Amino acid sequence: MKKIVINSDNENIKLPYILVIPDNYSKDARLIVELEGNPPTDKSITEQIDKFIEQNTGNSMDYMLHLLVKELNFPVIMPIIPRLKNFYTTYLGSKVIKNDFTGCDISSEEQKMMSNIDLQVKYMIEEAAEELGISKRAIVKGYSATAKFATQFSILHPEVVEINLSGGISGLSTLPIASYDNTILPYPIGVADIPNFDFEEYKKIKHFFYIGNEDYNNPALPKCEMTDEEDASGNKEPKKDENGNYIFILDTDGLLLPTYDECYSKEQINVIHNFYGDDNQIRFKKNESIYHELNIDSIHKVYPGNHVTLFKNREEIVNDMINCIRERCHASIYEKVYHGSPTGDIKVLEPRVKTHLKKYVYASANPVIALIFATKHNGDLDFDLSIKGGKVIFTERREGVFDKYNTPGYLYTIKGDNFKHIENLWEGEVVSETEEVVESCQYIENILDKLYEYAQNDLIIINRYPNKPPFIPEDDSDLVDKYIGFEEMGHKGAVDSLIRYFPTLKEKVFAKLKMPTEFYVVSKEVAKFDMVTAYDNVPFALANADETIFVRENGWLNYNIVDSKFIFGKGKFNENEEFFIYSLNGTIERLSMHSFKITNVQIVSKEKVDFDKYVAK
Repeated sequence: MKKIVINSDNENIKLPYILVIPDNYSKDARLIVELEGNPPTDKSITEQIDKFIEQNTGNSMDYMLHLLVKELNFPVIMPIIPRLKNFYTTYLGSKVIKNDFTGCDISSEEQKMMSNIDLQVKYMIEEAAEELGISKRAIVKGYSATAKFATQFSILHPEVVEINLSGGISGLSTLPIASYDNTILPYPIGVADIPNFDFEEYKKIKHFFYIGNEDYNNPALPKCEMTDEEDASGNKEPKKDENGNYIFILDTDGLLLPTYDECYSKEQINVIHNFYGDDNQIRFKKNESIYHELNIDSIHKVYPGNHVTLFKNREEIVNDMINCIRERCHASIYEKVYHGSPTGDIKVLEPRVKTHLKKYVYASANPVIALIFATKHNGDLDFDLSIKGGKVIFTERREGVFDKYNTPGYLYTIKGDNFKHIENLWEGEVVSETEEVVESCQYIENILDKLYEYAQNDLIIINRYPNKPPFIPEDDSDLVDKYIGFEEMGHKGAVDSLIRYFPTLKEKVFAKLKMPTEFYVVSKEVAKFDMVTAYDNVPFALANADETIFVRENGWLNYNIVDSKFIFGKGKFNENEEFFIYSLNGTIERLSMHSFKITNVQIVSKEKVDFDKYVAK
């Protein structure tokens, strides 16, 4: 991942921005727009910009943003927007969009730099997206003041927004209407004074709004008489009368006054008070109701906590954001997907259990990637398949394994409606949980020749053994953590396969593995063990017991072990024989992922095998 400070040549972009580029983003990625909240300061515009760059060009990153980037591999743009006294830029209120610098002690040149903030961000998005070769419809994200920016920017420039992720805005996401129930709704409450607002373009945006169930941080609260008590954010608590109502301070005309006039004017505060009331939670529900009434694609979610403690749930919040992003982006991206197979004349693709131990139809939005799966292979043990900078890179890990692609194959086209990403799915793949009807099939006479044809058209980079790109270690040690991860997912035997194909990695694998504390052998009655191969779990011990533990079906025996249970395809356990589970200890030497040589054997315990306990129902 790299971070670049951009000082644009575009005359419409006066402020710099930081572009964060993951190593392996794809052309289907979306740009995430992340603003940083900036408290009131006496620092100059230049000092604020320098400080922002210093704080954000190192290895650190906001934790929630880090989780999003790590999971999605989406690039990020961070506009650098200073804050001025009486000009709350990241709130993007009416003063900011009108370039009203009243009360701001800055030069005319500085005014030019700080003008048209929303348009500058729009042009930043378009410029960065074009440079990266991805969609110009971005994901805008913010919390508290920066969420107001994200929400209001979505109103002002819906043509460059795909998703709006906004939290902690006092239940006041801007309504995309000019009035409601005979109430005129000026910006930023509504769009009454936004000329040429494009409602149809706005309806294309998906919104994710969230709030803490005890969040009463309320910049839209009218000015009140105050107590000496402080809330969770350190703000003074407003006074209430004996009926629990706030005691407001009124002007000479009997109108409410804003507490934070950088955020809302006196006129806007009175509209909010009369239309929404002053309770964040009630506003949030009313806002949700109106959005749904308008058929706006939106999620309104409440989490435990106040404006600050809400982030004890940050992993859950980020997971919900990721689901929102995947649901929207992949629904819009995958009109067609492709499935490669060595088998021809398939009419319907049926979900099957593979990598993720659940029945899926696997496919890719990229036919080049799909074709790689059109012959039998050993996956990562044969090749590395990566996407770097939007480019597919196909690397032969072991000499000669690409020869198996000198064979015919079939490339199927399928509708993409049901396909989605799931957790731990490689970025180049999508899956469907339902049967998929084939739309068309292309016969490929020689897969390898076709892949080289794609390479000539700059659609894929092919590296034959021993050539490797820099991101693959010379000793293939990147496979160690991957295959240990496969094993932990439930792919029993994954690590042993790795050691079989890459024996030089054995010591590195063993160094990563924790030594278990329990070891088992399944056997018939035995008085003594001198030396024995034992296993770190009972199902593996059962699988490696004397073959009379099984009864074959017409000479056949096959099964899978999932969640420590045997799922038999052919055959079953021989319940007419008595077998025993021995728990052992002694001098231990690891042989493989799950097998260990034990000498100086000590029997810790012994029990008769209850076969029903180990068979999936």
